[in-house]
Amino acid sequence: MAADAYPQAPFEAKVVRIAPLVNRERGTVEVRLQPAGALPAGLRQDMTVSAEIIAARKNAAMVLPASAVHDSALLTPWVWAVQSGRVVKRTLRLGLVTDGWAEVLQGLQPGERVLTGDALVTAGERVRVTEAD
Repeated sequence: MAADAYPQAPFEAKVVRIAPLVNRERGTVEVRLQPAGALPAGLRQDMTVSAEIIAARKNAAMVLPASAVHDSALLTPWVWAVQSGRVVKRTLRLGLVTDGWAEVLQGLQPGERVLTGDALVTAGERVRVTEAD
C-alpha cells in the first residue's frame, strides 16, 4: 500500500479491522491497519492510502481462466474438457476465484485441456485443439 501523498514509498500492513458500514456520502469504508515495519517519513494518521488487500496467497495451485468455468457462482461449477478429441463436461470444486482466474481443487488433472469462453458445444462433440493467443 502507499499513501496517496507518498506513492513512491509503498509499505506493508496487516488489516486488523474493517468497519461494517460504508460511508454513503464519501463512498468509503474505514479500515484499521497495523504496519508490518517502518512507515514512510511524513506519514500521519488519517491520511488516505491506496491498498491492494491480499486475502490469501498460494505458492502452487492449478488455475484456469475464469472464462472457462461455467456456473461458477452456483454449487456445481463445471468446464468443457477435451478427452480423446471429444468434449466432456467436468464438474469442479473451486478454491480461490480472483482477477479472472479460478483455482481448481478437484475435477481436473494438471495438463488437461479445457475450452475457454462461451463455446457452443455439446457433450461428446469432436473438437480440434488449438492454442489460444
